[in-house]
Amino acid sequence: MSESPQHHGQWSSRIAFIIAASGSAIGLGNIWKFPYLLGENGGGAFVLVYIACVIGIGLPIMMAETMIGRRGQRSPVNTMAALAKEANAPAFWQIAGWLGIVAGFLILSYYSVIAGWSMAYLFKMVGGFMDKVGPEEAQQIFLDLKAAPDVQLVWHSLFMALTTAILMKGLTEGIERVTRLMIPALFLMLLALDVYAVIGAGTMGNGIAHVFAQKQFKVHLIDTNASILEKALNTISKNLERQISKGIITQELKEQSLSRISTF
Repeated sequence: MSESPQHHGQWSSRIAFIIAASGSAIGLGNIWKFPYLLGENGGGAFVLVYIACVIGIGLPIMMAETMIGRRGQRSPVNTMAALAKEANAPAFWQIAGWLGIVAGFLILSYYSVIAGWSMAYLFKMVGGFMDKVGPEEAQQIFLDLKAAPDVQLVWHSLFMALTTAILMKGLTEGIERVTRLMIPALFLMLLALDVYAVIGAGTMGNGIAHVFAQKQFKVHLIDTNASILEKALNTISKNLERQISKGIITQELKEQSLSRISTF
């Protein structure tokens, strides 16, 4: 390139970059929205389409973004402008850099609100306000939060303040240090969960629920169709009966397994 790259922070290691990229990819959408979409759109078939889209669309785009960033080592707009100049391509290619910035801003505009909700729920959980809360009460808590714009504004502002403070620290001392702590913490929290939720009560769903309930996990079996839930419980009960007839489990273990399954 005819111009030397502007100075930007650098990742301290490849592992640091992978952890940060994982934090960007494994967000609330995967934990919160994906199970719901899975249950609404065909279960296992939806997963196959999802994986195909990740491999066919998401992975190439991610690789392209990484290669462009390593090549340019500038801001998105300046990188696209420099690469276009190097390739004798039209200068309007820098518009792609502006689109990336606008997309990030739009994502932040709604993700910051959801992050504020998450912080509000964290406060409620630590304070014991979510103990022994059923589905109806949980729904009402969320509706009350949505109906209180002043409360949402406080949590949204707190999240934005924390985000700004981290970004002001820079790449290594800010983003990298925080992701090194938060991403492992996320996986530890997921592993520590003693309640397993199954979205979709079809053949695969009731099979998963059966196995985990029998292994002493508390299971929430979730489906939009009440008749499918009832059919799933009957199927699990019949399968447990077969295990009793074969001497694999006892009647007491069957009852204990069924008691661990809740339907929603």
